[in-house]
Amino acid sequence: MAFSFHPKTTTASRTRQWDPEKLTSLVNPDTRDERCLGWAYSRRRQCQRSVAWSRIRRARQSLDSLSYLDPMTAAKSPELLVIAQDMLCYQHLQDDEDIVERWETSLRKYAAEDERRKKREEKDEKLKREQERKAEETKRQWEEIKRLLKEIKREAEERQRQQQKAEEERKQKEEQEEREREQERERKRQEDQRREEELRQRARKTAQEREKAAKKEWADAWTRYCAGWEAIEKNREQICPIDKIPWPTKSGRRDDVSQASVRQFFDKALPVHLSSTPGEERFRMISLENKRWHTDKILSRFGQDVLRHGKPCANALDLIAKLMVELRKEAKMRREE
Repeated sequence: MAFSFHPKTTTASRTRQWDPEKLTSLVNPDTRDERCLGWAYSRRRQCQRSVAWSRIRRARQSLDSLSYLDPMTAAKSPELLVIAQDMLCYQHLQDDEDIVERWETSLRKYAAEDERRKKREEKDEKLKREQERKAEETKRQWEEIKRLLKEIKREAEERQRQQQKAEEERKQKEEQEEREREQERERKRQEDQRREEELRQRARKTAQEREKAAKKEWADAWTRYCAGWEAIEKNREQICPIDKIPWPTKSGRRDDVSQASVRQFFDKALPVHLSSTPGEERFRMISLENKRWHTDKILSRFGQDVLRHGKPCANALDLIAKLMVELRKEAKMRREE
């Protein structure tokens, strides 16, 4: 049966500083009573040999006495070693210093935590006093503010009465001036609207002309591009010269080949607007172009020398072939939307 410490009791001058049950427990967690504090390594648990009742009682009394000291003083007391030796069986006497070290660590940790708690309490108490002082000061200031607000209100009402007549006269004058300004603004607004309408009509006409010209340029580019491929298709049996390749750019030149220019060509030049289902038509035409620019097709039409004609030419053909795959995927997605 475990021996319990007396509850926290005080005399006229003594108060328990820490709890021996928590910091220096002598109870075996498995047997729930006082046993040897040594560690049975072969069994991987605390030793369960009994300790003489007189030694347990002496250890309890010593710990009870130490608990009235502050934790740091108790941690330095040689009495801890005596207590540890009392609570060890003959086989674990060599563990006394380890047990003392464990107790000292617990006491020092508790002392540090207790110190932090006291500092927090002191800080909280100081903060409370400061808050009470500020509350009292705020109350006094608020009373003064209310008095000043009453004075200000009285003066404001007096000024309002004095200014009311002047304000009415000023308002009448401003209304007359505003009516005259409004008439002038209306005249200018109508004039500006007329000018803006003229400018919009000119801009609209210019934009339409530019759009028409741009459409014609792209239509011409597409016609030229298709004509080039038609000429190649007519001579399918022969290898076509490399300089006859109809490049898919607005200019039709290989030097202008880039991802942006080729993408723009197939966005602007394809006559898909003529179809009632432009999505389907675009996918169909892009699919044909994808096959046309496939590397195998290009080699069959222009021969193996097309890849050895120069790095710029090979790079341009490779770029177009890869880009056509991307454009076909995009056209397919837009067709399915």
